[in-house]
Amino acid sequence: MPDEVLWESVIYQSIWQEGVQIGEARGRARGEARGESIGAANKQREIAINCLREGLPVEVIAHATGFSIAEVQQIQQALNESLKIKISSVISDTTPNCGLFEFSN
Repeated sequence: MPDEVLWESVIYQSIWQEGVQIGEARGRARGEARGESIGAANKQREIAINCLREGLPVEVIAHATGFSIAEVQQIQQALNESLKIKISSVISDTTPNCGLFEFSN
């Protein structure tokens, strides 16, 4: 009887280990697929930003990247806001206040 219990325990442990290995492999595959998907989306966004900086029409960028026109417009708006903040920061950091103009951050 104890040999049978020991043998069953070995079988269950083997099945459990196999299940763990399968689960880990599935998890890695899902993680890699998700990472690749995120990386591809980030690359498309980078391409859209570069195209916007070059002055290409929103419709052309949407067609080239697969984004909707609304998505490209959102990227454009975020890019414009980012530039406003940078320009404002540069102006306030480099322009002495001579009393004629008032700069606010």
